[in-house]
Amino acid sequence: MKSFDNDEQLLAEYVAAFGILDDLENYDEFGGARRQPQKVATAPFALTNLYSGLGLTGVGSSRIPTLYETLLLSYRWGGVELDHYCLFANEPGEDFAPLLSAIRRDKSLSETLEANGYIPFGQVADRYDPLCFDLRQQQKEGDCRIVRIDHEAILCRGRIGEITEIAHSFRSLVLHTVNRVATKESSLSLAED
Repeated sequence: MKSFDNDEQLLAEYVAAFGILDDLENYDEFGGARRQPQKVATAPFALTNLYSGLGLTGVGSSRIPTLYETLLLSYRWGGVELDHYCLFANEPGEDFAPLLSAIRRDKSLSETLEANGYIPFGQVADRYDPLCFDLRQQQKEGDCRIVRIDHEAILCRGRIGEITEIAHSFRSLVLHTVNRVATKESSLSLAED
């Protein structure tokens, strides 16, 4: 398992994984070319508008994981499939309006999730199930568990159905993804020898 001296180094490896786990040169489902991730500094006040758009204060238990905040403020990317999940795009811009739009794309889904303490930031790769931050289970270090929520219960009955924990925290999801890439690369080099 790889170790990192700081979050900046961890996130650089995570973003590098985008091009390894997902063919960013392909076209997305709408026919547009996918964008390569870009290191772009965004002013922290932009988070205030994101939180406001989500109906959150951005303080205490109404705050998304700090590592995800740092990712948002440091990089911009198109939608990307990583491992068994997809991240919503964080397109270039002065704020996070495109990300908020992706979160809110399905109004009935996002309203039910947000009202119950779940903030979607992606979806499961092979289904429409949202991948969410579970703000109801905040951890001391500013992280929370990552869950997959069955979309059918929400769309058919207007309530939360089956919930599956995907990772103990956003940090553990990032580390798992980075280590999966390291394992994949070492497997490739062994095959080439």
